[in-house]
Amino acid sequence: MKTGIYGDMFIVDRIIFRIYNNIHPKNHYIAYPIYKIDKNKIIKIKSTKYIKKYLAPVGKGINIPFIPRKKVTQYFSCFDLNLRLTGKTKKEFEIILQKLRKIGIKNIGLTGSTYLKGKGFKKDFSKSDLDFIIYGKKESKILMNKLSELHDKDFHSYKFHPKKIYHRRKYHSTPFFIDYFTAKEFETSKPQGILNGTHINITPTMKIKETEITCKNKIELMGLKKFRIKILEDNKAQNTPAQYSVKDMASDKEYILYTNIFYYCFGKKGNIFNIECEEIKNNNKVSLSLEGWGNFRKYRMNLIKHGK
Repeated sequence: MKTGIYGDMFIVDRIIFRIYNNIHPKNHYIAYPIYKIDKNKIIKIKSTKYIKKYLAPVGKGINIPFIPRKKVTQYFSCFDLNLRLTGKTKKEFEIILQKLRKIGIKNIGLTGSTYLKGKGFKKDFSKSDLDFIIYGKKESKILMNKLSELHDKDFHSYKFHPKKIYHRRKYHSTPFFIDYFTAKEFETSKPQGILNGTHINITPTMKIKETEITCKNKIELMGLKKFRIKILEDNKAQNTPAQYSVKDMASDKEYILYTNIFYYCFGKKGNIFNIECEEIKNNNKVSLSLEGWGNFRKYRMNLIKHGK
C-alpha cells in the first residue's frame, strides 16, 4: 500500500489529519487537522490550536505542519475502498466509480467525511460531498481528456449552474477569492459536478518533484504581490498540487507559479490572468505561490482573457 498520497488521512492523538502533498520530509507527513474524534464521532476542526505544535519553519515567514510518522496510530489510504456505505451515498459512490472505470481510470480513491463514515465513524454534521482522488500522471491525463464523458442528465457539471459554484467558492468552500467570470469559465470545466444534489469532487494528483516546501535550502516569503501573468506552459497543471510556467506582462520575467487545490487546471496556455500571490525566494531563484502561505484570504487568480 502506498502511503503519503494526497487525500490519505491518519489519526494522531484522536485528531484526524489529511495529507495535502505527495512529497514529504523524511519520517514526516505534510498534513493538516480536519476532524477531532469524540468517542466514535468526527467533529470539524475550526481552531488552529491542533496544528501549532507541529509547525516547522522552512523559511522566513513560512511554517509548514510536519507530522511525525511514528505518532500515527491509524492510517487511512484513500485507495482502500472497503467501505460500509449505505443508501443514497452508496448509490452515488458506485455511479461515479463506474463512470471513472468506464473511461479507463483504475487508480481511484475516496477521502473526506464520506470515506470516514464508510469506516464506521459518525458525523456531527449532516451534509457531505463525495471527494474522489485519481492518482498518477496517466490517470490524470485520462480524466482531463475524457471529462465530458462523465457528465449526463443525472451527473452534470456546474457549467449550467455557474452561480452555484461562484457562491460556493465565495462564501462557503474557500476564502480564496474568485470572480463570477472566472467561476463560469474555469471552475465549470474542472472534474466536479452535481449528482442528485450531492457535490462531487474528483481531484487528479501525481508526484511533481520540483517543490519548494521539502527542499534542503531554506526559502523566504517575500510578501503578497499583484501580477498580470500570461501562461506559457500548463502541462503540470492537470493535477493538484500543481504549477504553471508564466510570464509577468509588466516585466517580461518568467516564473514558476505554484498553485493549490482551488487553482489547479484553471488556465490554459496563452490565457492571461490577474493574480495576487506570494513571491518566494529559494536559493536566489524567485517563484510565485498560491499554496496558502501568508494572508491567503487575498489570494486570487482571475481570468482577463483567453488567447495564445
